[in-house]
Amino acid sequence: MRKALNYAVNRRELWQYCAKGNAYNLSGHIPPGASGHNPNMTIYTYDTTKAKALLAEAGYPNGFEVTLITPEAQKLEAKIIKRMLERIGFKVKLEVYSWPDWIGKIYGPRMGNKLHEDQEWDLAVCYIPDNMGHTGTSHLVYPYLEASGIRWIQYDAVYEKMWKDMARTVDEEAPDEKMRQMEKYVYDRAYAIYVLSLIHISEPT
Repeated sequence: MRKALNYAVNRRELWQYCAKGNAYNLSGHIPPGASGHNPNMTIYTYDTTKAKALLAEAGYPNGFEVTLITPEAQKLEAKIIKRMLERIGFKVKLEVYSWPDWIGKIYGPRMGNKLHEDQEWDLAVCYIPDNMGHTGTSHLVYPYLEASGIRWIQYDAVYEKMWKDMARTVDEEAPDEKMRQMEKYVYDRAYAIYVLSLIHISEPT
């Protein structure tokens, strides 16, 4: 089912209408040039026929109702993604929140307010800033690791072990290969719908 969602998203539409062409890496995974980038992954393409077939295989030939939440800043992206999911049969309820309210939705369950299994939304539009430099590490932390504080997937003991093994590696070249393996692991399980990498231009100082 998660793979069906990935095939339902037309990244070039989002690149054209949301990013206004100011983006690259339309797979959205760890970008080229960053540590952990895996050039050998076959990227999810836009294929509604395949998406519908996967939904039927998962037992949902007519889709089902989902709640999509987004902060105001990503409202346009969310509206377009909503239409894309509706093309393959989903009935999407879009909820737009202020930034503080959206943060409360995604952090609240992890702060003990509610178990993530009982959260009131199904999909969230968000972005992952690379606060750790051009390493790709941020892409492997949120929302997968227990220690991240906002794990949205079911606890994955294999992934947790892969992270700890990578983090403990001191050899200069080894972490890159282990990050590539982690990236492939996340991709194969379609834990997220990666879209694109925005190009940020700094203001002159």
